[in-house]
Formats: sequence, C-alpha cells, structure tokens
Amino acid sequence: MPLIIYPDANADSFISVADATTTIEQFTLDSALWTVHTIPEQEALLRIAYQDIIGNSQSPLPTPLPACVPNAQALMAVWDSKYGISSDTRTNSQVKKNKVGQIEQEFFYNRAASKTASRVPDTVRSCLEQIGYSFPKMGQLHLGRM
Repeated sequence: MPLIIYPDANADSFISVADATTTIEQFTLDSALWTVHTIPEQEALLRIAYQDIIGNSQSPLPTPLPACVPNAQALMAVWDSKYGISSDTRTNSQVKKNKVGQIEQEFFYNRAASKTASRVPDTVRSCLEQIGYSFPKMGQLHLGRM
C-alpha cells in the first residue's frame, strides 16, 4: 500500500520512498542498507518512523512543519534498518502487525535485535526538538509534547 504523505488527513509518512532514498544517500553512509529492502519494506520502516515522531500526542504538529522533519523520518527509518530496533527482514524474524488508526501493517520483528541502540539518531534530535519533543536519558523517543 503506497504511503500517504502529510499533510493529508490520513497521512502515514512525511516523506515518499523516493525522497527518503535521496535523503539517505545524501546524509548517511547507509544507503546500501536501505536499498536492499523492497519498496513495501521501506514503506513499513517509514511508517514506523512516522509513528515514532507523531506518537500518541494529542497536540497538533506545528504549521508550517519544519522542513527537517521529513528528512528526520528517513534517517530514523534507515537507523531502524541498520540496528534492527523494531523491524527486520531476516529469516529468523517473526511477522508482527502494527495498527495505526485504520491502517494495519505487517512487518518483521527480530527478537534478538539490540534494545540498547537509541531509537533516534543524534543527527535528528535537534530537528525533533523543534516540534516539541523531549528525549529521556536512555535515548528513547518520548512520545509526547514538552
């Protein structure tokens, strides 16, 4: 299922797969980790990163949305792919479901993935702080407004 891009009311991403690929190629050395995934797998990683950004906050996102937020989502998605934080495509993984509103997605979950890796790469922290998020000391994304 193709991504629905923000600001659509049913959005599940701030960035398209093509734009995320460009961002990852420009700002990381991890583009090879990204391009081994199929487009549906890339979409799933982007949806997970999107949900990490918007979380359970009842507060609306600022208007206009800072331009760095779509790039932050892409960098979080490749970070997730690199460290296997929430999803994985290896054969020792289990299929899990993630339901977000009316959207339900399946993804691969690796039980053995490191739980000590920060959910958010340092490179996107200042961007996410612009939209009001704070980060606990352990580095996990706090899903709420300050």
